[in-house]
Amino acid sequence: MAIIKPNNNTLSAITSLDATKLTGNLPAISGASLTGVDGNWVRLAANVLTSDASSMATDSVFTTTYTHYKLIGNFHVQTNSAEINFLYRVGGSDKTASYYYCLRLFDDDGGNHEVYDRNSANARVWNDVYDAGSDDLTGGVGIDMSIFNVTKKDTLNGSDVTPSTNARPHLFFTGTGYNAANSKYTAGYGMIRLNESLAHGSNVDGVKFLTSTGNFQTGSYYMIYGLEDS
Repeated sequence: MAIIKPNNNTLSAITSLDATKLTGNLPAISGASLTGVDGNWVRLAANVLTSDASSMATDSVFTTTYTHYKLIGNFHVQTNSAEINFLYRVGGSDKTASYYYCLRLFDDDGGNHEVYDRNSANARVWNDVYDAGSDDLTGGVGIDMSIFNVTKKDTLNGSDVTPSTNARPHLFFTGTGYNAANSKYTAGYGMIRLNESLAHGSNVDGVKFLTSTGNFQTGSYYMIYGLEDS
């Protein structure tokens, strides 16, 4: 085995290494220059209530690093039949106008009902959330959201994918919970669109959930993930 330019840490003609001769920690390797690697979902934020509160918000979570976003949460209320509403945020402030939304809920007996509005001050995520009144996180609702056209990376696989000003922030969600209004297990899905005609909805960078009455219970939470470009 020949060693060439040992002062420059250059080795050649090595065909094998004896693992027992290797000691210490390997240096960290940056993946910044890697190519051909599929993008991953990266957890960007986790908001867990450590005390009861009427709202939950996360700011500056949408950036130009990621192409799309997902939110997964479990929300519990202190007031039976409270509604859960949603707002986008920009620079730490609420966007409180021009929400278009629809929500359809399906009960375990085959019944269904719809909630919808246009040009509203906020958007509905869920109706009639059940609370057992014991503060033990019984009931509540689980939500899975996919979020588009907020602040994001505008290239994908090296191509420009900048949306036009008409491609406004919107999201699609599914959920499941217990309907306090008719005492039925319920599944549902819905859409929320911010009718903001500026690019990325004036650079929407955060979210907020709020109850129509009372508080979210301690232990309510959500997590936000960003999708890397490949």
